[in-house]
Amino acid sequence: MQWRIRRPGRIPSTQEAARAFFEAGSAEGTVVIAQAQTEGRGREGRVWHSPSGGLYMTAVLRPVGGVGLIPLMAGVAVAETIIVDLGVEARLKWPNDVLVGKRKVGGILAETAWSQGEARHTLLGIGVNLNNQLPPDLPEATTLLAELGEEVDIEQFLYDLLERLGQRFRLLERKPSRILDAWRALSSTLGRRVEVVVDSGEKIQGVAVDIDQDGVLLLDTGCGRRGIVSGSLKERYR
Repeated sequence: MQWRIRRPGRIPSTQEAARAFFEAGSAEGTVVIAQAQTEGRGREGRVWHSPSGGLYMTAVLRPVGGVGLIPLMAGVAVAETIIVDLGVEARLKWPNDVLVGKRKVGGILAETAWSQGEARHTLLGIGVNLNNQLPPDLPEATTLLAELGEEVDIEQFLYDLLERLGQRFRLLERKPSRILDAWRALSSTLGRRVEVVVDSGEKIQGVAVDIDQDGVLLLDTGCGRRGIVSGSLKERYR
């Protein structure tokens, strides 16, 4: 993958900037990186606090398959960069969170445009708390600065992350099972009793036993297995 980096500075959202670049003719591999975001967002319209010091980016991709695995693929790339480059143990919470301990340090937002049943493009948004300050009302989040006690080299982290993203994206097209295996190995979700609130508002409880070839979470509810395509997950304890 040949990455083409654009740095518009402080902007409302890298997702919207990348969308505009794509519609204006920018090629696959365009990466929008913001110094800060004023309207950063995560899944389901949640606010993503994006002050200076963090990594906020969106990459334009043209997947030929495995679209449902793109968020998992990106999570693997982020977690591996944290583990290998910084020596910090990172884990993955289905469907899109990167954790250090039990606190969120990064998140993934993948939005795909479809045409006649085929993926036209995917906007892959990634946010990682590096050296930024968090508001006091987010005790469930952390930064790599807080975990390490020293600042992270943002440019080096970005370079290494893009290298891994390119490798993992090519692997996704050739051997998607390798992406699934990598995600399973880093998962903090599998084997735990969880509760998932799906889009309809229904709450589904069970033991997370696996993910399928499309990234669907499989729960053992005690009355059989149930596949969860998307939703908000929290762990439950007996």
